[in-house]
Amino acid sequence: MRIKHLFIILTALLSFTIFAFNNPREVDADFFKHSSSVSVLGALVLSMEEARFDKRKDSIYSNLLVYNKDAVKTTAINILNAIEAFHLDETKQMYEYSLFQLLYESRGIHMNGGSLLKSSAGALGICQIKSTTAFHYLKLVMGEDDMDFLSSLGAAPISFTVNDKVSKVVNGDGKTIWVTPVKTKKKVAKWMENEKNSTLLWGFIMRRNTDKYGHINALVIYNTGKGTWGKLRKSGFNMNSHSYLRGIRKVEKVLNN
Repeated sequence: MRIKHLFIILTALLSFTIFAFNNPREVDADFFKHSSSVSVLGALVLSMEEARFDKRKDSIYSNLLVYNKDAVKTTAINILNAIEAFHLDETKQMYEYSLFQLLYESRGIHMNGGSLLKSSAGALGICQIKSTTAFHYLKLVMGEDDMDFLSSLGAAPISFTVNDKVSKVVNGDGKTIWVTPVKTKKKVAKWMENEKNSTLLWGFIMRRNTDKYGHINALVIYNTGKGTWGKLRKSGFNMNSHSYLRGIRKVEKVLNN
């Protein structure tokens, strides 16, 4: 439930408490009536919350259809759940860019001809996350609380992260890279076939980098990786002019026409 709606309920309860203090006899006589009224108010607020979610879901679904005529409402629900669970709607722009980002990445397509959508670079599904990147976050970044949170949101178990390992390798340039075994990549890809898993992982990645670097930087990092982004930042590059942001704004222009 959104904080503002909880505030409404608390305000109503406070009003009832003040009423009870000033009118003790009426409350003694009609206590259960007033209790029922509070319950009705709670149900009303819940109904408002459901209506708000449905309005957002329908809006996302209509935007998905612009890019993917075969889009289904389940996809809109998965995207919205990830956005709200990881608070990628703190501002109007953040909320809109979150959807535009996925449309720019994959046109809102997760499965292609019965198989998980895969780019020429190996990025997978609606969120276009590489299996190596996914495993990095699942294995090396997420803590137990993070995994529990994903599980509470409906993500499938990530048991393969317990025993599977990445190899630390120093390449010819003296740079340290992490190598994910092929068998592990296959396990990750299988996990990511579930659209909910993919969108929740995307939400986690975007939230983590937004907290650390801000939303615009998080978008660029999602596209380039932290290494390239770091070099751009050191050079004084304006992240708002990055090609990834320009692509997201093109989606915005299409949907707003």
